[in-house]
Amino acid sequence: MLELFYCLSLEEDVTIKQYKMEPFQIPIDKNHHYTPDILINNQKLIELKSFKYVNKVEDKTRFQLEQEATMKYCSKNSLTY
Repeated sequence: MLELFYCLSLEEDVTIKQYKMEPFQIPIDKNHHYTPDILINNQKLIELKSFKYVNKVEDKTRFQLEQEATMKYCSKNSLTY
């Protein structure tokens, strides 16, 4: 539902030319990858997590690995995260 509400707000924003849902996968290690939620105007990568999820996630290491891999990917590809 969080993604749906966010996309509805993107539809109303005239500065948004395009957005893609789950645009690609980012490798975390040999056996795992991460799929970000939204890419806006081929410039801005968005990951949506509820406050509840972030505070309750049991595997914080996995969450941190996803964030680190995404930040590196964005830096390498001139994207904002």
